[in-house]
Amino acid sequence: MKREPVPMTSQAAGKSPFLDELYRLHQGELCAYVRRKFGNGPPEPEDVVQAAFLRFAATPNCSEIPNPAAYLKLTARNLVIDAHRRDGTARVAARHVRIVEENNHDSSAEDVLSSKQELERLAVIVAELKPKERVAFLLHRIDGLGYAEIARRMRISESGARLLVNKALETCVARMGKPR
Repeated sequence: MKREPVPMTSQAAGKSPFLDELYRLHQGELCAYVRRKFGNGPPEPEDVVQAAFLRFAATPNCSEIPNPAAYLKLTARNLVIDAHRRDGTARVAARHVRIVEENNHDSSAEDVLSSKQELERLAVIVAELKPKERVAFLLHRIDGLGYAEIARRMRISESGARLLVNKALETCVARMGKPR
């Protein structure tokens, strides 16, 4: 639906005949530019152009700006980009809220008990690992150390540390899969 150009507010338009003339000369051209560059909206091209002229009118000594048409075009462009950025931020925030709401379910007593029992089984399995495997595994998985630091602390090669951690992990995975 094509909207008729809305004249600038009487306060802004009354600032000077210069603004009235500028609005008459460039309003249609700026609307066409916004529509061509960004589409029919949102935001509506006419609203963007209106806001650009209002910003221009609010600028001190606006009649001294050397190229008012370029200033208005750049202002309109920035207004559309800002609106799109705000809309994008709102969409991302809404998506995050949906994800949190989907994942925010209360755990049942059975889930909590099952998780606790699995942790207890894992603790028994880790305790039964060979001493070097257990130390390397705990340094890596619990303390978050890399293989180089584990190797330094255990006075072994980096590949030896990697081997110990992987062997311990394989044992844990295999034994966790088998119910007792």
